[in-house]
Amino acid sequence: MNFKNFFVALLGDLVSILSTIGSLASWAITIILFDKPTPRSISLLIGLGCFVLAAVRAWTREHEERDKSNATILELKKIPAQISVEILELQKEGIKTDSEEANHRGVLQYDIFVRTKLELKNLESVVISRVCAEMSLQGAIEQLKERKDIKDWRLFIGRHESGGASYAYYRLIELKQELKLGIPIEGWLHFVTKPTTDHELNQSSFKLVVETPRGASHQELGANTNKWEQQGGGKIVIDPDTSGKGLPND
Repeated sequence: MNFKNFFVALLGDLVSILSTIGSLASWAITIILFDKPTPRSISLLIGLGCFVLAAVRAWTREHEERDKSNATILELKKIPAQISVEILELQKEGIKTDSEEANHRGVLQYDIFVRTKLELKNLESVVISRVCAEMSLQGAIEQLKERKDIKDWRLFIGRHESGGASYAYYRLIELKQELKLGIPIEGWLHFVTKPTTDHELNQSSFKLVVETPRGASHQELGANTNKWEQQGGGKIVIDPDTSGKGLPND
C-alpha cells in the first residue's frame, strides 16, 4: 500500500473525516476526564471503532483509485501504434553465381535495397521490433531475408560535366529502431530474394511491414508499376574502399 495515498484518502473522505474526528474526540475525553462521565474503557473502544471505520473507508477508496489508474494504463497500452510507412525508393541487383547456366538464364538471387520514411502519428514513442518485406507473384508470397549490412554499401552517383565526368560515393543511412511522435525518420534496408528472374520481380507486388509491440503498419506497391525506377540517378554498390582512407564525399 502507498501510505501517502492512504492518508490523502483518509482526510479526503467525509465519513473518514467524521470518524477520525470522533475517534480523536473520544480519546481526548478519555484523557482529560478519565472515567467521567463515561468509563475510560468505553471511550477508548468508541474511539478505536471510529478510527477503524475511517481506516477501512480510506483503504477502500485508495484501492479503488489505484484500480482505476491501472485500468486506464492498461487501456492506453492497448492502443495500436499508427505509423505512416512510405517507400521512397527501391533498387534491385542480381547476385552473380558460379553457375554459368544460372547466370545465362537469369535465374538469380537479387539484392533489394529499400529507402523508406516512417512517422509515428499517435503515441509518444515506440520501438520497432522488426521490419520485414514480402513479394507476391499472383498470390505466391515470398518473405525476403533481411541483411544487417547497410554500412557495407554505398550510393554511387556519377556526373557528366563540361570538362569530363566526376563521381562520388555516399554512405547509406541505416533505419533507426525508435520512433517518436511527429518526427519522421528515413533510412535504408537491405533484403535478399530467393532465386528468381527480373521479369518475375517486375510482375510482383512489394510490401514493407513495420512491426512494433503495439501492432504493425505497412505500405504495398503493386505489380506492373514503376517501383524499380531509380531516383536521382544514384546506384547502390558494395563499398569499394578497401584501404580505409575514405572515398570522395564519404
